[in-house]
Amino acid sequence: MHVSFGFLNQLARISILLALVATDLPVTHAQSGIGDSYSLSPYWNWQTIETANFRLSFDAKNALIAERFAAHLEEAHRILQPLFQWTPRQKTQVLVVDNSDLANGLTGASLRFGLLLYVTPPETYNSTYYYDDWLKLLTFHEYTHFLNMDPTTGWMEALRTILGDQVRPNSLWSTWMLEGFAVYIETRHTTAGRGRSPYYDMILRSAVDERTLDTDAFITLDRANGEYPYPPSGEIPYLFGYKLVEKLARENGDRLLGDLSIASSHRMPYFVNGNLENHTGQDFYSTWNRWIVDTQVRLQAQLAQITQEKITETESLSTPAIDHFGHAISPDGQWIAYTRQTVDKRFSLYLQNLKTGQVRHVEDKYFGAGSGFTPDSRFLIYSGVTRSGQFNFFSDLFAYDVQKKKIHRLSTQWRAKDPAVAPDGKSIVFAQAQESEGSVVLVRAPLGMNAQGIPLLGEPTVLTPLSFFDRVALPKFSPDSKRVIYSLHTNGKSSEEIYEWDLQAEQVTQLVSNGAYNRFPFYGPDGKIYFVSDLSGIDNLYQLTSGPQKTIRRLSNFKTGLWFPTVDTQGTFYGAVFKNRGWVLSRLKLEPLKNPSELKIKVGEAPASLSETNPRSESPDPPQTRLKPYSAWPTLAPRAWSPFLGSHGGSLFYGAAVYGNDAADLHEYYLLGDYDSLYQNFEADLAYANRTLGPTIQIEQQIKNNYLSVFGDNSTALTRLYRTTLSASFPFRWTWETLVPRLSTNWDYSTTGTTSTGLTAAPTLDPNAEFRLFYTNIETSKLGISGEQGVAFDSGVRQYFTRGSATRAFVSASTYIRLAPHFIAVPRFSLLWSNQPFVSVAGRSLRVLENIGAAYANNLDGLFLRGYPATSFYSRFAEIMSLELRYPIFRIFRGLGTNPLFFEQIYGFSFFDAGYFPNNDVWAPSVGSGLRVSLDALLRVPLSLSLEYHQGLNANLYGNGQCFFTVYYGGQTF
Repeated sequence: MHVSFGFLNQLARISILLALVATDLPVTHAQSGIGDSYSLSPYWNWQTIETANFRLSFDAKNALIAERFAAHLEEAHRILQPLFQWTPRQKTQVLVVDNSDLANGLTGASLRFGLLLYVTPPETYNSTYYYDDWLKLLTFHEYTHFLNMDPTTGWMEALRTILGDQVRPNSLWSTWMLEGFAVYIETRHTTAGRGRSPYYDMILRSAVDERTLDTDAFITLDRANGEYPYPPSGEIPYLFGYKLVEKLARENGDRLLGDLSIASSHRMPYFVNGNLENHTGQDFYSTWNRWIVDTQVRLQAQLAQITQEKITETESLSTPAIDHFGHAISPDGQWIAYTRQTVDKRFSLYLQNLKTGQVRHVEDKYFGAGSGFTPDSRFLIYSGVTRSGQFNFFSDLFAYDVQKKKIHRLSTQWRAKDPAVAPDGKSIVFAQAQESEGSVVLVRAPLGMNAQGIPLLGEPTVLTPLSFFDRVALPKFSPDSKRVIYSLHTNGKSSEEIYEWDLQAEQVTQLVSNGAYNRFPFYGPDGKIYFVSDLSGIDNLYQLTSGPQKTIRRLSNFKTGLWFPTVDTQGTFYGAVFKNRGWVLSRLKLEPLKNPSELKIKVGEAPASLSETNPRSESPDPPQTRLKPYSAWPTLAPRAWSPFLGSHGGSLFYGAAVYGNDAADLHEYYLLGDYDSLYQNFEADLAYANRTLGPTIQIEQQIKNNYLSVFGDNSTALTRLYRTTLSASFPFRWTWETLVPRLSTNWDYSTTGTTSTGLTAAPTLDPNAEFRLFYTNIETSKLGISGEQGVAFDSGVRQYFTRGSATRAFVSASTYIRLAPHFIAVPRFSLLWSNQPFVSVAGRSLRVLENIGAAYANNLDGLFLRGYPATSFYSRFAEIMSLELRYPIFRIFRGLGTNPLFFEQIYGFSFFDAGYFPNNDVWAPSVGSGLRVSLDALLRVPLSLSLEYHQGLNANLYGNGQCFFTVYYGGQTF
């Protein structure tokens, strides 16, 4: 079978997702294209400004922010274009969005996706918290990606001309290389950046201290070449990529970065060592080894300096976690609340009993750090990021009833985060993101109870209006409820200060300003002020002394670092302490330190800053731009195009296809045409999708030839089909759930014949309408081999207006049950019914080529039954009941050096299927098992290699044994 346009459409969308390789945002599964996947609302008042090198599109309310981004983008182009020796051949598309309370940005050069910049500045617990001017750091980081990934020269430029804008060899670099370049540039051209962060040294210092650096117990170069799930997990490409790039730049100069990038633009992808050897005579393996030696020496010297004082002792209260933050202790001293993410479980909120150690899972909660208990310890007030309004990821407030174990929502789309409850129980304070400003301000709201005894918030009041992109974080009340302490990052400064707000006098006082990042402030039960600072080069606990001459005193001495400390009413301190395998909730055993102010270690291997940052009052002037309504026309030119050649049944097909969409993905189209040598005529497939009204409305016209079977005279049955399809769908999404209804109608106009007689039958019209409904809330984890919890539901009904008004109905439901960590049972039930006997249940084909691209899914067109190869059943009613067990066998998580192959896990599965035909009271049971290896091929292609055996148990229905090898990519087999 030759390439169909539906297949091309899927390839185009897959290309888009794979193109977004330089992203800090998890790629979601598209239901209706990238617009829905990245929550680009069609309801926004889209506007555009253009500069000499960029086209920025955004909601009108973000116009001032977009102008500031434009200024930094032009500055980035002026500085970085000579370094990377490349000028984009069209204006770079930039989307500026403010629909998320999670700081982020992503870039895709392939298909001219461009840059997607989120407005919200990072939290104090993000690795990106070490910034000065957030807009500048973000634009320099993301535009580095674009200038690095966009170039094509030589024969690659010729290939790009033939195949379209998806051809970008540098986009196929390892993620650690792409991120290493970008983190280096953000560090080199600002006064902060992750390269100067104590956070990265902390991770490496723990490995040196525990003697795991460059061992299988930590990270080796081959483990950096894929998604290694264990801490530091998602930080791996940024940290280790930066360290290698910094090492190369220090030895060879910044110019090497541009030389490597432009040379790679006409080389075969993946052979990265040869490119580096051509320029330096060294490869990445030797660079890694030299860096390991340097790092051992540097960090051992740090440890020697640190251990001159006694190390603060701790008592571990949890196993290591990827993230562990937001600690709050109940006034009665019984509970400590926190949010954590582990390799076995996604972000969740927990309560841990400090007396018994018992841990209670409250709910799966996405981010949100600060929290606080009401004075009676009954309610925990906390924040979490949820999807709200379909296109927004906003932080809101919730209350958990500790006694009744119920959750109550306190706010909707307030963009409120990190609440603290006043000890008198009369009010709360929290940080709130301000729409259209990028700032995060301090807000107070009255706290009461409704008639049912559930917490209720009054009208909020902003206490600290701030300038663009200034950010308040993690406020806390004083014991007398009269003051609030918080940290403030003033945009443009590479530091964070501690402030105190007097609620009665309505005055703010700066308490700590020392050029360091001072965070996580809180009051002790005696009213003393504590906070974490990296003043010593390590995140340690400090105390602010009382009296007119306020000074700070260091209370802890950690080899790694401390985050989110808190204290109970008895004066016992708790916090998250970093270990080699992640953050550990710990009880701190603080003892007086000798000469605590003398410790000062030099952090990071950062280059001298080339920042041209002007004083805050003289930020880069916005370029001369004119705000104008958004138009799709400038970005609707085709993004992907390709000729193709295929054959089937003695026929040769040759043609071409194109794909395109506008920047906001309000419009999407594709077109395919080919010539069929057997029919000696043309086929075509044209589709246009529009989401300006919200739902995706698509119209598609197909003109195609089908080959049905071979007759004794060697002629082939032919069908000439003209199909018009009109469909509408809209994905309803919640934080962890998706519901997609789809309504479509097909009008099929066809004629049939054979190759010997031609198309002789009278044309027939076969219209039908179809409704589908899909729902899923499946949960998995970093070590999961499949879905581990939740359900998947698919259903539909199709009505034919000919064929005697035939009707088909379909239902399929699967449940994922966690029997033990990563041991999963998956019961599934599928049903297909028709008022006419043409329900099809089919087994796997015995022909290898017919299995290529086969989805083997259950849907309105038929059901799939394992163990009955090359067999089809026809009935009015069919059911398939299945139980599958999935279990891990061996975890690999390592690659082959820098080669584009990363092995993840070996796992097995066993199943029992039972097909049932009620009209005939016939059963078709089967059993089987298999062994699979999950891997990442070519750095961007997730595959599963599967060796399987299926055995049908009803020999009368041609049940048979079949052993075969299959490669799975998503739902497709190869």
